[in-house]
Amino acid sequence: MAETDIHETEDGAKPVREVAVPSASGPGTYTVREFADRWWTCTCKFFEHRQVDCKHIVRVKEDTHHAAE
Repeated sequence: MAETDIHETEDGAKPVREVAVPSASGPGTYTVREFADRWWTCTCKFFEHRQVDCKHIVRVKEDTHHAAE
C-alpha cells in the first residue's frame, strides 16, 4: 500500500489521507480515503454499493493501528 497525493472529492471535501490498496483478485488498485471526521471511502464496487467498510478500508485501518503500536 502506498499513500498517494491527496485530491478533493467531487463535493469539495478534502481527505486527510489517501492510500492506494492493491486489488487482491487481479491487477489494479483501489483508493481508500480517510477524512477528518473519521469518515472513510473506497473506490471498490463493494463500498460504492453498500457504503460500509470494505476489506480495503479494514486493511488500511489495521495497518494504521499496528503502526501506532
